[in-house]
Amino acid sequence: MANKSGQTLDKKEINLSPKKIAEPINKNLKDRYQGLIEEEDSDTLNLWESNDIIKKIDAEKSEFNLDKTSVNIPDSTQKIFGLFPSANVNLNHESSSIGTVIFSPIPIGILTLVSGIILVQKKDVIYNLLLGKNGLSEQVMERLGLAKPKVSETAIFLHNRALVDAKICAKSLKAIEQDKFSKQEFLLFAKIKFCVQYDRQEYEGLNQSIDRLKSALKAQKSYVIMDQIELMCQGIKQKEFYDYVYQELNNYEDKEVFQRNINQKLTAIIHQIKTDEGKHNLQVYAQELDSLCQNSFSLQLFSLFSQKKLKQFSILQSVSEIISNLKEQDVTNLKVLTCLVMVHYDMFEELGQMINITGKKSSPDTYARIIQYLALENRHQQAYDQFEKLIQVLRKWNPFYQAVSKIREEYSPENYRQPKDFNQEIPGLELYLKYKNYLRDRQTGYTYIDFGEEQ
Repeated sequence: MANKSGQTLDKKEINLSPKKIAEPINKNLKDRYQGLIEEEDSDTLNLWESNDIIKKIDAEKSEFNLDKTSVNIPDSTQKIFGLFPSANVNLNHESSSIGTVIFSPIPIGILTLVSGIILVQKKDVIYNLLLGKNGLSEQVMERLGLAKPKVSETAIFLHNRALVDAKICAKSLKAIEQDKFSKQEFLLFAKIKFCVQYDRQEYEGLNQSIDRLKSALKAQKSYVIMDQIELMCQGIKQKEFYDYVYQELNNYEDKEVFQRNINQKLTAIIHQIKTDEGKHNLQVYAQELDSLCQNSFSLQLFSLFSQKKLKQFSILQSVSEIISNLKEQDVTNLKVLTCLVMVHYDMFEELGQMINITGKKSSPDTYARIIQYLALENRHQQAYDQFEKLIQVLRKWNPFYQAVSKIREEYSPENYRQPKDFNQEIPGLELYLKYKNYLRDRQTGYTYIDFGEEQ
């Protein structure tokens, strides 16, 4: 029994089950690495697991011996590298405890993102350094004799000088430009004005007739003003001056002689007028007469009106009223104006004889174009004076633009290494293209304004 019991006891002590064998090993490991493994995270190992771990630990023992005191890593560093919050990191490589440096994927992703952003921001610099103009690649190609030739220094000088001149003109253009220049009705007037001045399209041959009509309307307006003065100012000296004017009109031969005689008579009489109002009215009378002298046709018509030959005056008065009534109306629709002319067509035919519109030109469409032009001129002539200054500056700008464009075309980037100034936008080009597009017939491509180019 004793032997049997002893055998039984020995078997219990030498139990070869994995669990029984692993217990002393686990205890040995625990004693050996006491303090390096937190109790709550320690697990017992089976025999095969413990053998593998022991072999790994022995094999991975540090090739360099540091003091077994732990190295403290600052919290900020731990945040950057994503350390778990264990207090210390043991560099003795004797344990793979939770205190070991463990990289978290979140900070690594942030670092990667930041690096990517920096790389994107610097990509142009990197590209220019390697592949840009005068970059490393180009320098190598130049040494090998395979690079494109450079633009000549003379061409660069001429190019940059023209660019500076264009910039000066562009500043003047911006100072002159007005918002009104982009309005549809103003642009219509600008197109018609150009056609009238240069005898283009449907306005061919109308320039002289329009000038005569404007002179006639001026005579009609002046006659109204002067006739009212004559009716209000009936003093002896005023009547003497009026009679002298009519006498000079009947003997009229030369504009300068006529003006000189009228001024001398006015100087002699005006000091004899007693009231300031009478003096002022006589001066206005003389100014209107002087204005009529600027155009022989105006003076001729006024002479007829003063003789009470008022048929032409009546026609001109009616035309003047029609144009005045269009002051607040839309005059862009030529068909509407043509219908208006047809209502008074007999009167317009007589007007045509007065201003030399005959033959096929004497048509409702022609007279509609004339009154449309005059109505638009009354609204936009003052702004058009400024617009003409804009066009004049564009004409000065155009040769600089042509010079820059020609040099860039001659030294194209396909065949030459252009300096960076060749990629600079030409100052004033945007504004030039804007108005060239506004004043171009989309169907025919015809440009209504002379920008200094060949028409």
